[in-house]
Amino acid sequence: MTSAGALRFGADYSETIELTDGTRVRLRMGRPEDAPLLLEGFAQLSPDSRYSRFLAARESLTPAEVEYLTRPDGWDHVAIGALVDGPDGREHGIGVARFVRFADAPDAADVAVTVIDAYQRRGLGTALLRRLFEAARERGIRRLRFEVLADNRRMLALLHGLSPRVVEHVEGGVATGEVVLDDAAAAAPGAVAGGGGPGDGAATPAGGG
Repeated sequence: MTSAGALRFGADYSETIELTDGTRVRLRMGRPEDAPLLLEGFAQLSPDSRYSRFLAARESLTPAEVEYLTRPDGWDHVAIGALVDGPDGREHGIGVARFVRFADAPDAADVAVTVIDAYQRRGLGTALLRRLFEAARERGIRRLRFEVLADNRRMLALLHGLSPRVVEHVEGGVATGEVVLDDAAAAAPGAVAGGGGPGDGAATPAGGG
């Protein structure tokens, strides 16, 4: 475990990456002032992506969900967001990956990643998860639990591609499982791996929102 003051993925983390199509994207930690970006991004998710993310049809996020999702504490709840500059000169949120540590299992956390439809299949989900996995390792987390629709083969392929140690169980149309993190990094964080990220898309949200 890395001390809070020596974290690579700490409060000041910021990095610009290039997706497989050449799009430049800035990654940084989530902040309380990101509520408008979160709501804008949610509005750009298709009904299918929303269903994949929440395992239910959703038209909106509640104020309590927005409050929770935009106030990660940086240790037990970590969110890494992806932003692009729009033609209007403003930043726009296009994706987020997060984990929430389980209170009764401090070496384990719930994990999720979401990329808006317009930016799926460009390697962004893969890049976000690689960095989230490293952020989890830094904080002593060794097991990341997930829950996705069983027919969301792209997301399951992404998880299997990022770690050789993935266990999953399918029941009632939902795949639940665990990614076991090795002590060493899965890959160099600067790379966008996966040749376009076959699993880039939406998965169920960490922390229920």
